Amino acid sequence: MSDCYVLVSPVIRVIRGKDQFTYRSTAALVKGQLVMIPWRNSSVLGVVQDNNVTPYPTAKWIETVLPDKLPEPYNNFLHWLADHYEISLSSAYLACLPQFHKKKALKTAPQPVLPRALVIQKKRQAVIQQVVDTVVSLQSSSTILYQRSNEAAAVVLGLIKHVKGPVVIICPDHTQIAYWSGVVAQYHPLVVEAKHKDTIQSAWQVLVNHQPGVLIGTKRLSLLPLTEATRVIVLDPENSAHEQWDMKPRYHVQTVVDKQTYAVYLSMAPRTEQVAHQPIVTALLTEDYLPKITTIASSPGVLFAPGVLAAMAEATHVVLWHNRTVNVIDKTIKQMFPDKTIIVGTTALFNKLDWSTIDTVIATSLDAQLTLPDYRSHETTLQQLIWLRNRVARLYIQTYAPDHPVIQALHQPYPEQWYKQTLRERKRFHYPPYVLI
Repeated sequence: MSDCYVLVSPVIRVIRGKDQFTYRSTAALVKGQLVMIPWRNSSVLGVVQDNNVTPYPTAKWIETVLPDKLPEPYNNFLHWLADHYEISLSSAYLACLPQFHKKKALKTAPQPVLPRALVIQKKRQAVIQQVVDTVVSLQSSSTILYQRSNEAAAVVLGLIKHVKGPVVIICPDHTQIAYWSGVVAQYHPLVVEAKHKDTIQSAWQVLVNHQPGVLIGTKRLSLLPLTEATRVIVLDPENSAHEQWDMKPRYHVQTVVDKQTYAVYLSMAPRTEQVAHQPIVTALLTEDYLPKITTIASSPGVLFAPGVLAAMAEATHVVLWHNRTVNVIDKTIKQMFPDKTIIVGTTALFNKLDWSTIDTVIATSLDAQLTLPDYRSHETTLQQLIWLRNRVARLYIQTYAPDHPVIQALHQPYPEQWYKQTLRERKRFHYPPYVLI
């Protein structure tokens, strides 16, 4: 048989603007085939892009043809990723693919996870089943809005129950993985972590071989071949932890997931992109779950209005939600209430607190947040307030603008009119989700 010449993209970080090179092979290779190729003084992983190309007399030989091959839909997604985020194809492969040429078993056995018991009111069980049936019948990505974490967990179990192939659950950060591993403990979930390369490789095999099982991870999991998953569930897509800013590609989980497959999003306060492009399922929402919300007018020249001080003195377990520098605030609080523990913090505390022990939240820095020169400032403020609202019995808001649309929207289980108005403004001024920034 005569020699064949194929185009291969090496999986390396920088190629000076070129990402396809001609190599020689003893047999024709299909697009997406993984191979080991010589590169300078070493061997690197490569992905075949085309076969039977124009012969190149000095082309080097492919060293090894690996048994793995990229599924065609997933390979198409990686081409889109490179084009969309303006990176080389090789860089896209490097960001997404496991280290196929370094076969290793899991270094340590997964730690056993205790099942998490879910207590669901009898009258809510039918509602949960209705939500599951509605989402299963849809042939597109959809968003389920929820107020209680136990009901969201029950929906996830319902979505997994009758699925035979792999299910992917993407959490915003590692603090939630333990909780959700307990929720789905009966399925012996595999936790996928970027720093544990062997778990990424194991997850890859589960997906491409369509094995039953549940994969749980953070945003790194969204770059694996979700085209091969039976169901993909993304938790709290509005959480900023779902966005990658550290290195290229600087992607958002929702963007790359929707490009690969249909997904189910569970959200307390959806992003405008979800409202614009997805069916919003609101059956889980109820006014019965809303806490007592009290708006207190700010007093000029005073850090805390009298109503806020009274709330601090009356409450048992208090969080002062102040999204600015908290050192001065913390010292002031300790001087005012030396015998009382009042937790002062920003959104960084959100997933670090045991909210079952908190009965009152006081939000005091909303005016500064609402006036930030950012087209998402109102959206992110509303999201933070809804996260707080859904976790406590009493919420106090200190503000100079008690009639602000964001604060008024907080009193509704789903502020549909606020989202509609926001989308009209985004469209008028050419902001996402109508244009790409």
